[in-house]
Amino acid sequence: MNRSVLTGGLCQTTHGDLLVNASLVDAVESTGYVFADEGRGLKRRLGLIRGTDGGRLWTAPEYYPPDPFEFAGIITGPLPLSVDAIFMPHSVKTAAGVLGTGARLSRDDGATFGGMELCFHDPLGHLNFCDSYFTVLPDGELLSLIWTFTHPDSRKVNLHQSKSKDGERIWSHVATVLFSLFITPCLRTSFTCAPADSVIYYETREPAQYSLDSE
Repeated sequence: MNRSVLTGGLCQTTHGDLLVNASLVDAVESTGYVFADEGRGLKRRLGLIRGTDGGRLWTAPEYYPPDPFEFAGIITGPLPLSVDAIFMPHSVKTAAGVLGTGARLSRDDGATFGGMELCFHDPLGHLNFCDSYFTVLPDGELLSLIWTFTHPDSRKVNLHQSKSKDGERIWSHVATVLFSLFITPCLRTSFTCAPADSVIYYETREPAQYSLDSE
């Protein structure tokens, strides 16, 4: 079956422009699973487009490399942090051989972005911390909920979380999110935080079998 895979998202910047990021996997000639190791050899492109007139007209795609990482993908859209600051998360393959979460930051309302920086990963190479979703908490902290699975056998385990007080570069220890003793949530969509509560959507999997807190 001829196909390509496009993932990403959209945000509105402080000044009202629309910003879309996307990860395109050219899988027309492939029969493998594009999100597994066998699919990481396929041609991939990371790009941005902008709309300044409410989405009627868009700029040409601006492609950029995953440097300094071997691999990078996009699962969710850019996130405005404050006036002119936009946080753009990626899943990245780290030197430990597992997937972690990195990001590019813009301080000029999305006109330009800095290089890719690592937010968090498992330096021991036991867990993949990827496909992370982010929101800004009422106190200004940046919260991430992280899809987590073991390496190399890809067993899904409990969601993990990390926070950043500076909204970008300094992140807390990655910790397990304990929803209950009987379910293992698998995050599949974004979440929002109101002044008093949060809303999270998830799927369930087999009971959790691994936790960083157990080491």
